[in-house]
Amino acid sequence: MKKHITIILILFTILGYSQDSKTKELLISGNNAFQKNDFENARKHYSEIIKIDSINKDAIFNLAITELNLGNKNKSCELLQKSYKLQDSGVAKLIKEHCGEIEYNENMFYQDTDEMPKFKIDNNVYDLITDKGINPILFEKLSARAKKSKVLRRIKGRKIFVIFKIDKDGNFDSRTTGKNTSKEIDNEIKEIFREITEYIPCQYQNKDVGMWNGFALPINLK
Repeated sequence: MKKHITIILILFTILGYSQDSKTKELLISGNNAFQKNDFENARKHYSEIIKIDSINKDAIFNLAITELNLGNKNKSCELLQKSYKLQDSGVAKLIKEHCGEIEYNENMFYQDTDEMPKFKIDNNVYDLITDKGINPILFEKLSARAKKSKVLRRIKGRKIFVIFKIDKDGNFDSRTTGKNTSKEIDNEIKEIFREITEYIPCQYQNKDVGMWNGFALPINLK
């Protein structure tokens, strides 16, 4: 088990967080101590970072793994749950392996929820995402409505990408990407998605939950 945990820790190094020199120094010292199986000193260094920066993802995750190596499972699980709340998708597997269930959050990664989002048309409820991607029923309605849009007709024959989410109240939000997009197109896509159907959010522990990560949908405007 320690070998597995160590590999995870090595990958979780300084990756683009804005940290002052003291924090960086402590993180390096903590990682060095961890690699030498000196978990007491590793814990000391990571704890010092958290005193400086209470939401430092690197330190929280690394301290969680250190506590696990020291046999402090409850403390480790507390830190892993905190790491998840800070949108660290990589801890979900560790929580399930060592701690049981992920604690409920108003927003979660959709792959960790009990039920994916759905949509409703004529009082019928459908899965928003199927094995083949976005539900064909919804996509057909989207395509039919898009053909009536003067804004979208101007980019006929071009492809755009839409990344969309459903919040815990069932509200739709999205952003378009690609060289063919613009603010006007982005707003039009949002309006069409919101117009064509009613959305039902993800479910976790029988509660509505929003999405941190979104679904990517390529749209070829024919």
